[in-house]
Amino acid sequence: MAASVQLGIQGGEQFRDLSKKLRGQKDLQRKLRAGVRSAGKPAERDLKAAVMRVRVTSDRGGTAHPDRSTSLRARTARAVRTKATQRGIRTIVDAKKLGPHGHSLPRYLDGTIRSYRRWRHPVFGNRDVWTEQSGSAWFFVTMRRRAPTFQREVLRVMADVERELTS
Repeated sequence: MAASVQLGIQGGEQFRDLSKKLRGQKDLQRKLRAGVRSAGKPAERDLKAAVMRVRVTSDRGGTAHPDRSTSLRARTARAVRTKATQRGIRTIVDAKKLGPHGHSLPRYLDGTIRSYRRWRHPVFGNRDVWTEQSGSAWFFVTMRRRAPTFQREVLRVMADVERELTS
C-alpha cells in the first residue's frame, strides 16, 4: 500500500480522455507515460530534498542526534516516485520501501495532517522507554509549489501526443 495524495489540477479530465483514445496505441501510451515521468522528475527531486530536511521533534526535548539512526528520512526519500495511471498522475511514497508501518510513517513525518501530527514509539526498540515525535511540513507544501510547472509540462506532453495521434 502506498501513501498518496490527490491534488486536483486542471487537465485531469483531458488526461483521462486522452488515455482512453490511446487504447491499443502502445507507442503513444509509452510516450505519454515517459513524458509524465519526465515532467514529474523535478517535483520528485524536490520532494526527496524536502523530506531530507524534515525537522523531527521529540517530547523528550529537542532534536538531538541519536547514537543509532533509523534512516527514516533517507528511506522515505528513496520511496518517493511519480507515475502515470489510466486515470491520471500519482505521486506516491511506496510503503514497501519503508518497511514496517510504511503506509503511515510518511503521513506522520509530514506533520500537517490533523490525525497524523504525532507518533509514539519505543526508543530504539526498548519497550520500557517511549517517546512521542512530530514532523514538519514537506509533502503538500512541495507539491503545491511544484503543481503549476508540473501541470504545464504534462499539458504540453498531452498536446504533443494528441497531435501525433491525429496526424
